[in-house]
Amino acid sequence: YTSGTTGKPKGVVHTTGGYLTQAYATTKAVFDLKDDDVYWC
Repeated sequence: YTSGTTGKPKGVVHTTGGYLTQAYATTKAVFDLKDDDVYWC
């Protein structure tokens, strides 16, 4: 929801694209993953 400082709070739609892109980049950097690595999750 928005903060509602100028009226009643309103719902906001968030996309997951930015989050997933950042999660991918962070995971790849932290764990030094390569495209041909095989792992189980």
